[in-house]
Amino acid sequence: MTYAAFQEHFEKASIEEKARYDAMPLARVIEDIRASRYGTHYQIWYSVAARATIKDIGWLFYRILESEHDYLVCHHCAAALLSIFNPFPDVLKPEKLSGRKKYNVDQHLAEFKDCLKKHIGVE
Repeated sequence: MTYAAFQEHFEKASIEEKARYDAMPLARVIEDIRASRYGTHYQIWYSVAARATIKDIGWLFYRILESEHDYLVCHHCAAALLSIFNPFPDVLKPEKLSGRKKYNVDQHLAEFKDCLKKHIGVE
């Protein structure tokens, strides 16, 4: 398979996966995330981000970012979370909450946690 064919296949499968998540009730999609069922094309994050509020998913997504999940899971989780609530939009990007090899993720998460507490309260 050529890279172009792979890319086309991945994009088509991603669109289909997002449509499946979008058709599900938000509560069920959030339950899938709680159960660590994230799908295969990272679209679960964007389906939730388009429908949820920070109160719905803030602490759940934060806990995922704190965990030892792989980079791509954390990156897409961070992108979705920041699309809903970003207290430092000119500074805080998804990689700063997920790229442990390059960024001081723990410091950024601690600062984000403080803002989350102020915005929606303690977990």
